Amino acid sequence: MSRPISTYGGQATKKSGVDARTHAIIFTSDNPVLLPGETSGGLLRPPIRVIPDTRRSKLSEASRLNYGKVYTVEHNVKVEFVGRIHQDYLNIFLENYTEVNFSKLLIGPPSTSSLRVESDDVSCQDTNYPGQYQTRVLHSGMVCHTNIK
Repeated sequence: MSRPISTYGGQATKKSGVDARTHAIIFTSDNPVLLPGETSGGLLRPPIRVIPDTRRSKLSEASRLNYGKVYTVEHNVKVEFVGRIHQDYLNIFLENYTEVNFSKLLIGPPSTSSLRVESDDVSCQDTNYPGQYQTRVLHSGMVCHTNIK
């Protein structure tokens, strides 16, 4: 399972129809960036830091993690490893994912005590993508690019 990361054409959560309440800034730089015109009041989720795998593995300043959508990455889909969620941000990621996706099903605040991060739930291999790709966060905390056909 994975969560999508999108820049929404460089507009981040300013793009019409994007629900900022289910998004968070996701960044590989030293600090998260709120784009001009993007309101911090709409982004209720704390930013998530990614430790890049290489110097060229960088996320755009407009990258936003969408907790509200979940995708399955099939075992035969090639992916490129971008990095891993910084360990100080992993619990924030899991708590926000749980809150966004299960808050309507639970009475009271959600508990993440039963969530475990499996380090080998998806293996990523480095590949070069000449075409379009989607960036996703996997359950293990790895951030990968998947090819779009």
